[in-house]
Amino acid sequence: MLVPIVLCLLGLVHSSAEDVISFDQPQMQDSLRFREMEVFAGEFPCIPSFDNGTRQLVSFAIALRNDGPKDIKLAPYDSPLQIRWQLESPQSTVILNGTMNLSCIRDTNCDRTISRKFFVCHLGGLTANCDTYLNAHTECQWIDLTGYSLWTHYWLRLTLEPSLTGLGADKIDNTTITLDFIPRQLKRINTASLTNSILFMIAFAFPNLLYFIAVIIITARRGKDIVNYKTYKITEKRVKKA
Repeated sequence: MLVPIVLCLLGLVHSSAEDVISFDQPQMQDSLRFREMEVFAGEFPCIPSFDNGTRQLVSFAIALRNDGPKDIKLAPYDSPLQIRWQLESPQSTVILNGTMNLSCIRDTNCDRTISRKFFVCHLGGLTANCDTYLNAHTECQWIDLTGYSLWTHYWLRLTLEPSLTGLGADKIDNTTITLDFIPRQLKRINTASLTNSILFMIAFAFPNLLYFIAVIIITARRGKDIVNYKTYKITEKRVKKA
């Protein structure tokens, strides 16, 4: 009699452990990028309002997955899930820590055999065997290392947590994952600047400018040939009359 009960309990535990949203660590590790960005005081809520000038940031994507057999709904998604982060040095000393909001949870990548549900940012959720992917360009999805060594090997600990209202408390895997990096060895994100924008515009416009000049020259030559031809015909007629 006890054996079936134990098996049922184990089945329930196993099922509930699968029906959660969890980090996709390999994708997040591969997404790490370094960027230097000009910011204005108060431009971003995640950067102190008095900071101004060039900031040195390590950005990363947030990749979540639902490997369980059931869809997970987080609606209404008016109080976002949070990510608690902690940056450590090689001596396991905590350098920086904080939280960031998970702005949106919806199906962005699914197995082709899966029928997606209508999940959007304010009606959040993940279909079974689907992923959410917020790329490294997402605002405030970064660690600000301005003033710290960019050649140090860092460990970034990330933990998925419920929203401030408790949304997702029973639907997330709060196992801490670790991403490691040396900022200067990461691929760079090139942010737009006035100089880069001008150079891009010049590079884009130059071929069109050459084409425009060529059209003007060809048109001018054609017009000159037409004028010369008409002058020749008029002269020829006058000679014949004479």
